[in-house]
Amino acid sequence: MPYRAGATTRQAQSAFSFVELMMVLAVIGIIGALAYPSYVDYIRKSKRTVAKSALLEVAARQEAYYFDNRQYTSDLTLLNYPSSPAEFGSNGQALSPGGGAVYTVAAQVDVSGCGGAPCFVLTATPQGDQAADTACGSYVLHSDGSRAPATAGCW
Repeated sequence: MPYRAGATTRQAQSAFSFVELMMVLAVIGIIGALAYPSYVDYIRKSKRTVAKSALLEVAARQEAYYFDNRQYTSDLTLLNYPSSPAEFGSNGQALSPGGGAVYTVAAQVDVSGCGGAPCFVLTATPQGDQAADTACGSYVLHSDGSRAPATAGCW
């Protein structure tokens, strides 16, 4: 019988064994177990931009309201939001009440708090799955532009 390259006396198997299949599934499971928590954390971090943009939008409306009325308001319905506190979805847009909010924004007004001038404090509170973001929690914006908390890596 003449020699042929790659020929063996045993025919090549054309299927995976059960052990090989289980090893592949174990590797996929380990990779998934390591990647999923990182993915969830990344999603929580990306949704924090909803809070930032919502607070900046409400602050702009507060300033427009102050320009017209010479006072700030704690009632966000006066700023053309459907509810007070206002709810914001994952796209950063205001929602009607009960619409699956990612953050709610509430306003407080202090008539004499900022050196005798009126001022406001806006607070974005996480809702739903975002409430599990205990490392950063709520985000606060003052009318003078200061923000809290100043936690590194959060806001």
